[in-house]
Parts: sequence; C-alpha cells; structure tokens
Amino acid sequence: MRAATVHWLRHTGISEDVKRRPREHVRDDAGHSFSAITDRYIDVELKERAKSAKKKPMT
Repeated sequence: MRAATVHWLRHTGISEDVKRRPREHVRDDAGHSFSAITDRYIDVELKERAKSAKKKPMT
C-alpha cells in the first residue's frame, strides 16, 4: 500500500464502481462533467477483458 497514490486509489475505486452501478451515478459521484470521461473506465475494463481472452484456450 505504500506505493498507492491517491490517483491510483481513485481510479481503482471508479473502475470497480462502474461494474456494479449505473454509470450516471458513478459519473456524478466522481464529479465528472461528462459521461464520456466515466466511459473511459469502462473502456479500460473492456480492453483488459479482450486482452485476457486472447490467452484463453479454444476447446
């Protein structure tokens, strides 16, 4: 936890929040002016999912 920064903690919290709550609620709680800013957190998760799926064996 010593390496954790406020920005990293905020980013992680928002990234987890968008998995469970409506993005409009997360946007407002995060203080984002536009949903497009909040959508970046969703896009990051989609990119990570796509990246991990490449390693998945086809059976």
